[in-house]
Amino acid sequence: MSPPIPDPIFAELDQMHEYVRHILTVYVAWFSFFLVLLFGAMGWATRASLDRKGRFSYPSPFVAVLILFNIQLVFGVMATRAIRGDFERFDERTRLLSRTVGDASSETSSGYKSPFPGSIHFSMSLMQWTLLSNLIFWNVLGALLYATRRHRIVGSPDVSDQ
Repeated sequence: MSPPIPDPIFAELDQMHEYVRHILTVYVAWFSFFLVLLFGAMGWATRASLDRKGRFSYPSPFVAVLILFNIQLVFGVMATRAIRGDFERFDERTRLLSRTVGDASSETSSGYKSPFPGSIHFSMSLMQWTLLSNLIFWNVLGALLYATRRHRIVGSPDVSDQ
């Protein structure tokens, strides 16, 4: 008969599973909310920076929101990298504990699988690239708006070009 599997191993596996599930849920909710907020705020700031003729005449709202979201995007990228690092460490720890459980029960497979399917690693990578691309996009848009500030960008149908 094989020796009993220590309860602390199962407790640690359960804690890691719960932590990963919770962190992933919170992160995805934050990410979705943040992108909606980013697009809404940057859209408002862009429109608020235009004069009645559609020229980029008042850059202050755009620049203020751009600076705020640049900081938030950098923090978002840093948080994404930290979470990805945590997930990689938890994945490695889960493999080690699964091997320990398998050895203790003299089975070839302990029944525990990594809590990180490949899609989670891929999704986290996509989220990080999405944040980075937004960081680049909004700064490029700001530079383009500033460079073309004397030209009409958009116009309202209710405003004439007099």
